Amino acid sequence: MTFIDVLGWKGIWLRRTGPEVVRHLKKLVDTAEMMVRGADETKVLSISDTIVLLTIGEPKIGLQLHGDVTAQMICDSISYGLPLRGATACGQFFVEPPSILVGPAVDEAASWHEATDWIGVIQTPSAFLAYDGIGPWREEHAPVKGGGVRPFKIPCVDWPRVWRKQGRTRQELQRYFSAMGPFDTSVATKYTNTLLFYGDDLQTLVPSGA
Repeated sequence: MTFIDVLGWKGIWLRRTGPEVVRHLKKLVDTAEMMVRGADETKVLSISDTIVLLTIGEPKIGLQLHGDVTAQMICDSISYGLPLRGATACGQFFVEPPSILVGPAVDEAASWHEATDWIGVIQTPSAFLAYDGIGPWREEHAPVKGGGVRPFKIPCVDWPRVWRKQGRTRQELQRYFSAMGPFDTSVATKYTNTLLFYGDDLQTLVPSGA
């Protein structure tokens, strides 16, 4: 299961109109539902600013699907000015629609999905212990709140690969980030950490005329 929510949701009504925020959040939910269509064992729940993906079955299949879905959702969320952060866990859970969730996987995903200090999705311990190294993930030292990074690398959704595949650039990403200000000290690190994870576009590393 994956918990993913919007950064800066509290007080967002001071910067954006309510109807606009709701419209874009619904688009993110629609994207998730469209991408899991045909996967009978996967459900999408929406609880305020939190979107939950639930998959029953083999962890490696769920990790592949959740990685694909959240990578696209992150790219879209940046375009909408509603950047996302979350975590994917494996284990038992019980769900009673529309919004009752309980179980060890729920507790783990819920405790980790707000722990990182960036835009992105990580695997929690239960997930990366079941991870087979396949899928839209790459291992990195994910930054955590309070400063610093995780002391070991963990699988993180490789959304920059999707961003670049869509023909988009770091400069475009920075323009979207610039529109999300102002950036006080508690907010700025989320964006600088995200840019470090994104890295550099190949074309910016090649001298002009080469």
